[in-house]
Amino acid sequence: MRSTIDAGGRVVIPKSLRTELGLVAGDEVDIELDGWTIRIERRPGDAKVSAHGQFLVVEGAGANLTENDLRAMRLDAQR
Repeated sequence: MRSTIDAGGRVVIPKSLRTELGLVAGDEVDIELDGWTIRIERRPGDAKVSAHGQFLVVEGAGANLTENDLRAMRLDAQR
């Protein structure tokens, strides 16, 4: 996908990618320089837990969550 840098230095992350990652306005991301590549990574702490009936569902978690992260999120959601 291609995006354009505006005069303020901002780049728009295409909606399809934001949706796939569960990114919404106000979420924080990590930005790193890797050689000539700029890497934008979703922060694991941005995952959201919501109740769906008797189940807790983690949305937008990404692949970086550990079992301990999930356990802590579950405890926070139950409080």
